[in-house]
Amino acid sequence: MKRYRGLSIHSISLLVLSLALLSACEMPAISSIQIQRPDDSPTDPNTDPDVDPPTNPDPTPTPTPTPTPAALPKFSFNLASQTVAEGVGSLSIAVKVNAALTAPLSIAYVVEGTAAYPSDHSLQSGVLDFAAGETSKSINFQVLSDTLSESTETVVIRLTDSSALDLDTPSTHTVSITNVAPPVSAATTFTDQTNLNITTSTIKTMAISNAIRAEGLSGSATASVSGQGSPVILKNGVESGTSVSVTASDRLAIKMMTADAGNVERLATLRVGSNFERNFKVRTSSAYGGLGNRRYRAVWYRDPSTTVALVWEAQASSTRSRVYYDTVDHGTDISKYANSKDVNVIANGAETTSVSYKAMRNVSVLLTGLSPATVYYFVISDSGGTSSRMWLRTIPSNPAERLAIVEGGDSRNNAAARRGANLLVAKLRPHVVFFGGDYVDEQTDEEWQEWMDDWQLTIAADGRVTPIVPVRGNHENDANVMKHLFALKQTYFFQNFGGSLIRLYALDTETSMSSTGTQTQAFLQDLDTPASTSARWRMASYHRPMRPHNSGKGDGNTQYGSWAMPFYNSGVQLVMESDSHLVKSTYPVKPYTGSGSDEGFVEDRARGTVYIGEGGWGAPLRSANDNKDWTRDSGSFNHIHWMFVDQDKVEIRTIKVDQSSAAPSLSNPFDVPADNSIALWDAPNTGKVLTIDHHD
Repeated sequence: MKRYRGLSIHSISLLVLSLALLSACEMPAISSIQIQRPDDSPTDPNTDPDVDPPTNPDPTPTPTPTPTPAALPKFSFNLASQTVAEGVGSLSIAVKVNAALTAPLSIAYVVEGTAAYPSDHSLQSGVLDFAAGETSKSINFQVLSDTLSESTETVVIRLTDSSALDLDTPSTHTVSITNVAPPVSAATTFTDQTNLNITTSTIKTMAISNAIRAEGLSGSATASVSGQGSPVILKNGVESGTSVSVTASDRLAIKMMTADAGNVERLATLRVGSNFERNFKVRTSSAYGGLGNRRYRAVWYRDPSTTVALVWEAQASSTRSRVYYDTVDHGTDISKYANSKDVNVIANGAETTSVSYKAMRNVSVLLTGLSPATVYYFVISDSGGTSSRMWLRTIPSNPAERLAIVEGGDSRNNAAARRGANLLVAKLRPHVVFFGGDYVDEQTDEEWQEWMDDWQLTIAADGRVTPIVPVRGNHENDANVMKHLFALKQTYFFQNFGGSLIRLYALDTETSMSSTGTQTQAFLQDLDTPASTSARWRMASYHRPMRPHNSGKGDGNTQYGSWAMPFYNSGVQLVMESDSHLVKSTYPVKPYTGSGSDEGFVEDRARGTVYIGEGGWGAPLRSANDNKDWTRDSGSFNHIHWMFVDQDKVEIRTIKVDQSSAAPSLSNPFDVPADNSIALWDAPNTGKVLTIDHHD
């Protein structure tokens, strides 16, 4: 039988029949059939004319679908608002999440509003920690009562978002607190624990009560005191005698003079009109030595290895103010100290013995010719008495020695957080505090006196004083604040710390920042001086940030235009900012406005500048709700930065002040406790330590 390409005629007939049957069954048509040669030699469909080419020799693989990102959990309040009466007591605000969590997660909240902490309520900004599986937690606090006639006040609680969660509506809860009229002649007693200076019963001692605001009250205010002593009413910080006319907006306090010494208590009574009476337990204490001087601070604005300015308040009638100092501890025996120096205050360009400012008689002494890395013991003595013995340590001049620094700013009206941060300074025992401005809120005499009293908490139990490098903030609208209270000659200055380890630029965002202005020109010229070019690290500290991380704050375009590029070009690796009342850190960045930039910066991890901030020493916290592409981490809580600086790196730890009251007193300023007694921020992208390596 004749074969055609290996098939017989019979076989072909059968094949045709089979195809016909398949077609009759409406099967899909077969477009071609390939039959192997009988000699088993492979056919080439591209060259053999009798073989059809394959229709799909290399099928395209099916792409792997991109997984859909898991939805972030959404947090919100159950209710947007509620109204309660003052003094209602405990209040619980529920926060919910839209689905049970698969892992633990924390959400921060910020407390704002017109009601004041701690007089109207007990709530501060904080964090809610959700465990895996939880869908609801509560924010609990107390709504308190007072004896003031006042309008409705609010506590506004705002949830803050992060990269790990989203917010749902409502993310803000407002508690409106309605006033409860004070009873007629209701007496409220509390204790003022201001530390005063008392040595003998022959010296008159003074105590000042906590201030109240006479909201809703008007008429004649009178003051009286039980036992020995004479009271004076302070109206808006000004002594006004024992009887004074007041209006609803006035601040009132009682100042009491008594001849009692030691720890005594007197009952002072303040009356306004016929329907308000408040009793004050005014306590005096002998914690800080003689009445003749108090409210001490040490300031560094010149070479901290050889020079320090000591500033304090002297009693109005005291004379012969002098500092006695030595490298040997002689206690309070001034006759044994090898060195002494009289006060030399500079006021309005002229040397004088004191300057009266913020209802304090401020005096200062500039000690020069000191030895680096040396402990100096000192006492302050005048006709009113002698202080307790204090001491400080000058900064090493050897750049190979590591420095410990506490940095922060904005302490203006949250006294509890401010005092907590001050106590931490005493316990951490750093070489120096860099303070970024906004010390008090309204710049009243009373506020500044309270701030100075609180600053005494930075003095350790053994008398160790930590000097401050003070920077001016926007609330220090009068430059004399910096000059009279901190003995500064001008509000910006440049100084080395640790020999050539650090060159610090303390700048003033409240004076001209123009590129042609005196301050910027002085800064630019200093960058070329040997003191600056030889410094291992260049750093800057000022108040208002260039690019705030709160949306309610305006950009600092002037300082950006004048300072950002010189920072980058001259190798300023760390900039410390304040003002926004939140915490932030950035990746190293450089000024750039081209493609890929965000608000005038772009990341440059090789040569860029790290910006940290933005002030949380004791001010109303704000949400970190304006992150940039180059933001490393941000949050909102009361904090200070704890920094270690050596030749190769800067380590920055952020301490949560409200959670660190159990911190131990360190014997070595570089010892970081292994336990959680010092609550360190575990930032999402950084962890507990932000390390800045030197550019090299």
